[in-house]
Amino acid sequence: SNDLKNLYFYLMQHLGYEYIVLDLRVDEEDSWVTNSLLFSTKIYPIISQDVASIAYLKYRSELIQKNNIPIERKSSYVVNRFDSKGCKLNMKELKSFIPGATIFAVPDTHQDIMNAIYDGVPAVVKSRNKEFKKAINQIAKDITKK
Repeated sequence: SNDLKNLYFYLMQHLGYEYIVLDLRVDEEDSWVTNSLLFSTKIYPIISQDVASIAYLKYRSELIQKNNIPIERKSSYVVNRFDSKGCKLNMKELKSFIPGATIFAVPDTHQDIMNAIYDGVPAVVKSRNKEFKKAINQIAKDITKK
């Protein structure tokens, strides 16, 4: 716990980091994950457009909150590979499962991302999908707002 706290403070104070973005698989038993969630100011769980994904997220969230980590008030949600024409939950239905939450919808741009990785450039630069670029910009603005 102290090592992680010291690392975060070192990065912010001595290296000028304003934001630290961690890509973690949430495991309530892992002390590094638990402490990172505790110290964080914003959390962006990734979900898909199906009820099972949301139910699993709610189950994991309850386990984490039992450790006195108030993730509900810190969380905004990212719907991965959102398809507005698909048969899965639409945005209105998603919001009914997670009332009051900020939800960002990122469309399916798997091929663009794979091409960007191959070319060694950020996917947001390589993608021709305007909705993808818009979603990434919205998430970046949310991360940087106080």
